[in-house]
Amino acid sequence: MSSFSPADAAFEGFRLTRERPRAVIAWALCYLVFTYLISAIADLTLGPQSKALIADLQRASADPAAFWPAAQKMAPFFLAGLPLSLAFQAIFTCAIYRAILRPAESGRGYLRLGLDELRMMVLNLILAVIWGATIFVFLLVTLVAAATAGTAGEAITVLIADVVTVGVFCAAVTVAMRLSLAGPMTFAERRLRVFASWTMSKGLFWRLFGAYVLSLILAVIVLLLMLLVLGAAAKILTQVTSLPLTALGAAATNPLAVVITIVSQAVTVLILTCFNVVLKAWPAQAYKELIGPATPAAAVVD
Repeated sequence: MSSFSPADAAFEGFRLTRERPRAVIAWALCYLVFTYLISAIADLTLGPQSKALIADLQRASADPAAFWPAAQKMAPFFLAGLPLSLAFQAIFTCAIYRAILRPAESGRGYLRLGLDELRMMVLNLILAVIWGATIFVFLLVTLVAAATAGTAGEAITVLIADVVTVGVFCAAVTVAMRLSLAGPMTFAERRLRVFASWTMSKGLFWRLFGAYVLSLILAVIVLLLMLLVLGAAAKILTQVTSLPLTALGAAATNPLAVVITIVSQAVTVLILTCFNVVLKAWPAQAYKELIGPATPAAAVVD
């Protein structure tokens, strides 16, 4: 097994957006349909108070005491929207992996709905359980340690809590990086490959972590720049058309405001699509370099 370049892996998403613009547009359309479906599910499950409930949940995200009551009100939406979200993430991820690992399957923008996507859904659920269990175990250790140290004084309790918090973060990052190749492996080999990623990533933690951090930094920079450009364009349009920014949005009634709103939403979705492509492409490129160009599993075509 060879090594891989973290920089090459991090820039793979940019290469895809440059060389596969039609595929990226297809992914953005898929993303747009998903957002409308999620909005429709929110309206159906939460009723006219959906936007207010979502806003309450966002405000309560930093307060555990307020978060759980707000989350309970959102339970019908979570239950109905979770299958759709899992399906979309699997379709989107497999499309990116397909463009990198099976470039010959370019039809329909690399988008499919089949066994590859089903396996990816199952894998995402398994990884979510593993990641959640890792955090739960460390939090449980935190509670036990804090309860034990409570009699020794507040300073020791705070110190233990800080140390375990750092431990939880390090453990979560370690698990995420060591299992980051599970997706590409599962897709390329057409079977669930969860812990095989742990073996394959042995000795590669820092390279994988470097690729992830670099791709995240690049994606955030590009996202901010593109949103600034979009914001400036929207401001210029409102000045030219004499429409205030408050006239734009889902409740817009002016025909020109409706057109500007639709275009703005489409461009925003395209920006978010490019952002996610950069974040999701690097593990597939890292896996592709690690297995080498002659591996049969990556060359099989449906």
